[in-house]
Amino acid sequence: MQKEEILKALAEVQHPAKGDRDIVALGLVEDAELSEGKIRVTLAFPKHRDPLADYLCGSARAALARHFPGVEAELKTIVKDEVPAKKKAGLDLGTEELEKVSHIIGIASGKAKGDRDIVALGLVEDAELSEGKIRVTLAFPKHRDPLADYLCGSARAALARHFPGVEAELKTIVKDEVPAKKKAGLDLGTEELEKVSHIIGIASGKGGVGKSTVAVNLAVALARLGYRVGLADADVYGPSVPKMTGTEGACPEAFSEGEKEVIFPVEKYGVKWMSIGYFAAPDQALIWRGPMACNALRQMILQVRWGELDFLLIDMPPGTGDIHISLVHDIPMEGAVIVSTPQAVALADVEKGVNMFRNESINKPIFGLVENMAWFTPEELPENRYYIFGRDGGARMAEKYGIPLLGQIPIVQSIREGGDDGEPAALGSRPDGMAFLELARKLADSVR
Repeated sequence: MQKEEILKALAEVQHPAKGDRDIVALGLVEDAELSEGKIRVTLAFPKHRDPLADYLCGSARAALARHFPGVEAELKTIVKDEVPAKKKAGLDLGTEELEKVSHIIGIASGKAKGDRDIVALGLVEDAELSEGKIRVTLAFPKHRDPLADYLCGSARAALARHFPGVEAELKTIVKDEVPAKKKAGLDLGTEELEKVSHIIGIASGKGGVGKSTVAVNLAVALARLGYRVGLADADVYGPSVPKMTGTEGACPEAFSEGEKEVIFPVEKYGVKWMSIGYFAAPDQALIWRGPMACNALRQMILQVRWGELDFLLIDMPPGTGDIHISLVHDIPMEGAVIVSTPQAVALADVEKGVNMFRNESINKPIFGLVENMAWFTPEELPENRYYIFGRDGGARMAEKYGIPLLGQIPIVQSIREGGDDGEPAALGSRPDGMAFLELARKLADSVR
């Protein structure tokens, strides 16, 4: 393996705040070599550490994994002095420095404003030195920019770096804007879902109840029964589908169709999979506010070429927040399946999830409840049941709300091992696999 091959792979990593120039062209790759069976890469950042350093390291690691599967990659970062750029003449005090602040919003390599700076975007209403202070006014449109706080903070930091000791005062105003003419193809519709018969959300009011485990195994079980199935991993803050299906490192293909970009899902085990985890490094934290997450999920579902499906399952994030409201309003979801454990603490939150779907502003049917971790059965004592989270709590809740109890899934080691190994338990013929097949049959019967 030559150094040139490693650099070629790293050249795929673009810096969102640098006009999408790659990290090789930007001179951030200090060293790259193959040593002792490992790819060792050193990335050099300036003294004022790049706020996207973690993102770039994760993207570099993912690029190396794609190009050199099976070869361990070791990345480290160093701090390196940079030569101060020569200031442009003729700019008002503060305005030049504000050009350093990029208006960025990241979904993989996507941006909100094409990485145009806040000066070019016309957000700087005023910048002056008055009474020993730098006073800057940023103007945002009526519909408040979700990154306004971030931009103000970045502007303040840029001024502090370039004018140490000078106090900076920033304020924001709301300013009318002329609505921009929409570009064709950017208004996402539901055309890609027209050949999908049933869109069903897999939800819970609480995290940690095994919702994603149930969703993945239910998708595989439906496929085993002969149905055409897809699953969209909408658990944006904890996307686990790539790990649980053995598709980590997969890179969904995309192509342009007119002015619209279409994404092809990853296919495995007879199921079409799509997850935000395919577009981020495994260790990358997605620090998104609600509107950003909602927009990402709309793209991840509405821009995917699902084709003809009998079932599209949506693995929803835990809770009852704005992501859930956005999903049920923007996606033609037919109804939901609720997942819970028998434990009273879990049921208290799951009850809120039930009431959310039955709220008059949402009003979606609940096809049934799945009681996960219903009991523990040791492999060596298959007839024994230990109710470590309580007994029949989910069954009682289903009865209380008049919801069908679709199934009770036990805690067995093989389900956990299947999730960790990327081989869902529903692929097998053991009792745990049969439990998911029975769950799939009941769900299919309930939506006919």
